[in-house]
Amino acid sequence: SKKLTEDLREIEQRLERTILKRLDEIERRLGEKCDEMNKIVKLSKSESLNALQVAQKASESSELSAEKATQANRQAKQLVDSTEQQRQVMKSTTDSCVQQVQRTIAEQKDKYERSLGDVRTKAQQDLERLKQVIETAATNAKESERAAKETAKISRDQLDVQKRESENLMTVAKQLAQSSEKSAREAHEAEKEAKRALDAAAAAQEKIQKIAKKHEFKS
Repeated sequence: SKKLTEDLREIEQRLERTILKRLDEIERRLGEKCDEMNKIVKLSKSESLNALQVAQKASESSELSAEKATQANRQAKQLVDSTEQQRQVMKSTTDSCVQQVQRTIAEQKDKYERSLGDVRTKAQQDLERLKQVIETAATNAKESERAAKETAKISRDQLDVQKRESENLMTVAKQLAQSSEKSAREAHEAEKEAKRALDAAAAAQEKIQKIAKKHEFKS
């Protein structure tokens, strides 16, 4: 949208610059033609005045013949006709310049409309491509989310299994530790019992020996 606006503004500015340039050129040419026509008109007017003055003097002066006065009038008329011709040429030049300006504006307008159509078409194509990219990205995002959820579920299940196995191992280890402690206690007690039995046996043997010696002494 922003790029489309900038492209349209650039096309409008380029069109405006082209038209202004052509108008400046046409205005310059018109100015030159007008200056040239003005010089011709001024010269024609000056010559016409001179001719009229000559004609007036010819008619007033008895020394000038009627033929000379007629010739002067004819020259004055020719100058007037020449001035009219120059005016027609100037009008034709002006009309031609106006038509050229109109053609230039029409051509530039047509170019502008074609450029605008191209820009709109390109913008529409870019928009369609952008929509496709967004739709593809959304689909990929959904697939990624689904895969992540499945992976997370599998990971949680594995963690639960590992946790249960660890708890079972801890229970077994605890039971083994308790059993080992019990066996150690029982072994210690058995050792003490054996020691007491040995001590008792030794005491009994010693007592028997004393009794035996006593009986031997009496015999």
